[in-house]
This record gives sequence, structure tokens and C-alpha cells, in this order.
Amino acid sequence: MSREIYRDHISPFLDKRDSERWHKRAVDALHIAESTSFGLKLIEYASYQHERFQDPRLEVELGGVVFENPLLVGAGWDKAGRAVKGLHALGFAGVEVGSGLKHYITGAIAEKMLYNSEHDNRTNNPPTHLS
Repeated sequence: MSREIYRDHISPFLDKRDSERWHKRAVDALHIAESTSFGLKLIEYASYQHERFQDPRLEVELGGVVFENPLLVGAGWDKAGRAVKGLHALGFAGVEVGSGLKHYITGAIAEKMLYNSEHDNRTNNPPTHLS
């Protein structure tokens, strides 16, 4: 049943939307929600069994840092670190904040930096000189 709902309703709806705009809205919503203890509790309530799930069997070590579970948010999702508390409340053990660019780039320049790789069907940032 749930596959059909996703295939017939959710996917067609999402496919017609601007993913960058919805990504920004998601980060903004988490940022607003995490700004109060009540908002953080609401985020936790929306997660598994209405509280942060913890189990010592899920602990992982990465680069000498021990994480309580293997769920990490990769680089690029929250570049400015605006929703770290909210992501933690959802159950993520870590968030990679920032990017490899020396200066923050916005607008038309940033859009031109993105290109579609024909080789692997992913959107990538081209190599950038950091010095």
C-alpha cells in the first residue's frame, strides 16, 4: 500500500517542485523549530517512538570520534550549520557542516558552478581552487 501511495501521489508531487527551494525550506523549518525547547521536543516527538532512539550496539567510531549511531548527515545538506540541533533531535548522530570553498558563493555564480555529470547522473561542484 505505501509503495503505491508514494509512486502515485508523493513522487509526482515532488518531481514537479524545485528541489533547492524545498531543501532550503526544510533547513529553515528545522532551524525555526530548534530555536525553542518546545520546538525540539516536537521534533523528537515526530521521530521514532516519540523520543531519541539509543542503543549501545549502534555506536560507531569514525576518525577517532565515537558516534552513538551510524546516521550522519553528509556535507552540503546544512552548509551553514543552521539546523544541527534539529537534525540531532531527529536521530542523526552527526552533521558535517560547511564545504570546501574558500568564500561563500550565492546566486547566479553558484548556479553556474553546478553541472550535471553525464557519467554518473549526479549533480556535482566542479573542482575549486582553495588557496
